[in-house]
Amino acid sequence: MSKIFLATCFSLDFDLPLLKHFIKHYIDLGISPENFLFVLNVFKNKENLEKGMKVLGDFGIFPKDIWCYEYESEEKWQRVHMILNKHVGPNDWVIHPDSDEFHEYPSNLIQILSLCDEKQINAIQGFLIDRLSEDGKVKTIEENKSIFDQFPVKANLTNLIGISGIKLMAYKGNLRANNGSGQIHRQVKSSTRYSHGGNECLSSSALSIKILGSPKDKNKKYIPDNFNESVYQDIKSKHGFFVNHFKWHGDVIDKLEQRVKTYKKFNRPQLFQSERLLEHYNKNGKFIY
Repeated sequence: MSKIFLATCFSLDFDLPLLKHFIKHYIDLGISPENFLFVLNVFKNKENLEKGMKVLGDFGIFPKDIWCYEYESEEKWQRVHMILNKHVGPNDWVIHPDSDEFHEYPSNLIQILSLCDEKQINAIQGFLIDRLSEDGKVKTIEENKSIFDQFPVKANLTNLIGISGIKLMAYKGNLRANNGSGQIHRQVKSSTRYSHGGNECLSSSALSIKILGSPKDKNKKYIPDNFNESVYQDIKSKHGFFVNHFKWHGDVIDKLEQRVKTYKKFNRPQLFQSERLLEHYNKNGKFIY
């Protein structure tokens, strides 16, 4: 019988306040604690490792890998790939969020994946929703209040960031995500059948182009787009898979500044994404959407 695993690389330096919210969210979706496959990353403050281990231990979860070095996306991908090879069978399901991503499914996750098995669907993508505080400012996360209530605004910062606005949510154990976890890796694309149909990324669909624009448009201006409730409801009625992005909290400005240094050092294209975000926030003192 297939299992449902959660695989993630969790940044304890910047996202530790999210950890308990994150675990509770995915347990509530139906993922068993013994099937959480964590790579823990920490390099700025080793005390965060002890705190993170304590949170995981409270849920009976133990990390599969501890990475005490500066975060870098290619290294992260290799480490997650390694634990998937070790623990996940080809017929199992992998739920694959980043540490600041909380998945939203149109109905019960276990039932959805069972239906996918019946229809020979082996991957699911969703629309990314940036969750902001009410005033658009970075705020500190409270431990005992719903994370969705703390960041109630649904926004679309993908144009500003310079990404497609589509994220990979689930896939069968014989597949692998690409580096940015946006879609299935090109090496196994031919074996992919997404829930929205075919093996092409959701960003190429008519619905995505209507909401987010064409991924082929090279003339996009780097400004935020509106993502109001009516847009959300429109997508929900047609697709229903979302990735709620709780990046904009705590020390995220320090995180972006750190990423700029790292991306410059390794000459990574993601450099411009972090630079645009910093410029926008420093100019406005908040995120404008």
